[in-house]
Amino acid sequence: MFSFSGGYPSQGGVIFNANTGSNLDANQQANVLDAHRAALSDAEEGSTKLTDLVSGRHARFINNRLVEELTRSEAEPLPFPAQYSLTIPLQESGDREYTDLLAGQSVALTREMPAEDLVHTLANETNLCLKSFL
Repeated sequence: MFSFSGGYPSQGGVIFNANTGSNLDANQQANVLDAHRAALSDAEEGSTKLTDLVSGRHARFINNRLVEELTRSEAEPLPFPAQYSLTIPLQESGDREYTDLLAGQSVALTREMPAEDLVHTLANETNLCLKSFL
């Protein structure tokens, strides 16, 4: 699964939307758990945490009970992929509170739409943004 996320928000909107991964993961065509898709749709600004406790590598996750409990434990993570092998089985439950919910920093900007429409929309917005610098 492709998952690259990020973005550069500003007061007037988005300077450049690189929130591609979270946007693609949120659409119905993505091969993600329903719990993950719902969490992406419900995410608000500041609802993510950068941590290495879920996978053993630093990544941004939507806060849920899994992230909170691992953070509270103050345990040192095992190296990747050993740490991830401990949390992956929790995903099989489909429980939003115990699934690793990868997301970009600007996940609150996620828009649900078919992938083709999303790519065209992001391309058009990027063109408009870049033209404003000319």
